[in-house]
Amino acid sequence: MTIENKSVVIIGSGFMANQYCSALSKIGISDVELIGRSQKPLKLICKKFNFKYINQNYTDAIKLLSKKDLVIITTPIPDLIPAAKLALKYGQKNILIEKPGSLYASQL
Repeated sequence: MTIENKSVVIIGSGFMANQYCSALSKIGISDVELIGRSQKPLKLICKKFNFKYINQNYTDAIKLLSKKDLVIITTPIPDLIPAAKLALKYGQKNILIEKPGSLYASQL
């Protein structure tokens, strides 16, 4: 499978999600979905890069996802670990957590 055929989901719709969308687009990955609660930024990012979006809380949306080649989590820090655990629970394997995974090492 070539890199262009990889499927990616990004959880979050803020600045870093936009940066990852830009990078993925530049390397030719077009099968990208964003998950986020805020419809306005989701629409703007996805229109810019011609990606799909799910306007839903990640706790609900992850349950509905097909298996992806990569999950990128760009949520605020308090949601990083819960989102990663949920993604693992529902069969996602390759997970990239943006930012420090936690403010405290004991939580990792």
